[in-house]
Amino acid sequence: MASRVRRRRQLDKVANACEQCKKRKVKCSGRHPCESCIARDLQCIFKQAEKRVIVSESYLRKLQESYTRKQERQVSTRASSEDVSIPAPNTDLSPGHG
Repeated sequence: MASRVRRRRQLDKVANACEQCKKRKVKCSGRHPCESCIARDLQCIFKQAEKRVIVSESYLRKLQESYTRKQERQVSTRASSEDVSIPAPNTDLSPGHG
């Protein structure tokens, strides 16, 4: 029974209320224009809802560690590639060749 009541309340909740309803702290129908704004002859404006991503501190720590390891590998790879010597091509153009 409690789950039915909870489910019903979730269905009644509007994802994004208009600015007038937020300002007046009243229930918004979610329609455009909403019933409250129609009744009061107000301009009904809906702003884009902000999307928030919540992550744990441990996830952020792991992400930072992974990034640091990749950066260190990149630096190490660059340093080792600079140590490799590539022989210069033979540019001897003496008259006997050719």
